[in-house]
Amino acid sequence: VILDTSVGSEFGSGLDTTLEVGVRAAASLLRWALRSQGLAQLALAFPGGPIWADVDQPQREHELLELLARVRADAPIALPELVSWAAPRLTPDDNLVIITASSGPNLPSALAPLVTRRHPVSVLLLRAETFSQSAPDTGDDSIALRAIGANVVSLPRDGDLREALTHVLLRE
Repeated sequence: VILDTSVGSEFGSGLDTTLEVGVRAAASLLRWALRSQGLAQLALAFPGGPIWADVDQPQREHELLELLARVRADAPIALPELVSWAAPRLTPDDNLVIITASSGPNLPSALAPLVTRRHPVSVLLLRAETFSQSAPDTGDDSIALRAIGANVVSLPRDGDLREALTHVLLRE
């Protein structure tokens, strides 16, 4: 799981933000991976730089949750750069899930080499414009991501997170 924590990636207010939904989604996906696959991996960035966490024992799940509890949308590294930083750490069988509210024009080119190497790539695209009127419309982002072969699941503010995560895991 790669969670976008870059500056400007959070939309909404209070507990009803794209970052909060992203953290909940990441926690759910990591818990599923750890319990069903025996391994969960998380990449995210803090102001001091990116972090990669590998957990291969369910009793160490708290380590991932502690990282997620500390996140803010204040990292100076953009999502495409975080993906490029994390890519060498992936093994051939790894499924990659990106969680973001603002994929931007450079994410497809960062993901294309992973798709080419046959990594299953899914993007949970949190529809920023449904969290804040001043947020950019993310509709065009999904078109470019699908064009490179990524599975894109869009989640509006009032959407069903559980259903969205099911589509991410089933790659539908």
